[in-house]
Amino acid sequence: MRGLALALGIVALARPQLGTVERNVRTLGVDIVLAIDASGSMQAMDLEPNRLEAAKAAATDFVSRRENDRIAVVLFGESTALLCPPTFDHDAVKLFIGAIRDKIIRGNQTAIGSGLALATSKLKDSAAKSRVVVLLTDGRNNSGVIAPLQAAEAAKALGVRVYTIGIGGERDAVARVRDEFGRISTRPFEAVDAATLTQIAEMTGGRYFQADDSESLQGVYAEIDRLERTELEVDETADYE
Repeated sequence: MRGLALALGIVALARPQLGTVERNVRTLGVDIVLAIDASGSMQAMDLEPNRLEAAKAAATDFVSRRENDRIAVVLFGESTALLCPPTFDHDAVKLFIGAIRDKIIRGNQTAIGSGLALATSKLKDSAAKSRVVVLLTDGRNNSGVIAPLQAAEAAKALGVRVYTIGIGGERDAVARVRDEFGRISTRPFEAVDAATLTQIAEMTGGRYFQADDSESLQGVYAEIDRLERTELEVDETADYE
């Protein structure tokens, strides 16, 4: 009897099932492109351990919260690059974000307009009810062939909402940087162009956020996470054998 009871207990724990279950689920989903500044100034150490690493950590945490969204990652500096195409595979997205490093984008200048244009282009064919670009930068547009406000006009025309994040302070500053040999020196950095980032956000129905430290940067992504929720209906079918 004890042996029979044990055997039946094992079968019960295995949860044998047979049949088909169909259900209509209301869930939340948004198509999002994370546009991240990877220019040389992102190595400044006024955020811990530096601006780029703080941005990577905050973006990774944001991706972890958005389980029903399709997410892409775009990098910009003096040039632009699609790091990760739109995907529901968030483990892959986080892997790509983790691989971002200094000099992954050539040059020390910042092409904000070109970065926004590339990010917007990845949403033009999206059928999602809500399409969003979250653009993070620590500087001002001084490279590229597309002006930031021109890129914002294109985003607005496509119905893409842009949230902009400025990090590193709104005043010119001298910040510490670490070179490839581990040596620390100081360099002057221009302040983030808060006025242009605010215009971009307002033109597209988004918001501008300023983050002066790692904690406030995490808070900014949490606020965007709260703001961007769209209810969708999804049909799910499960077959059990």
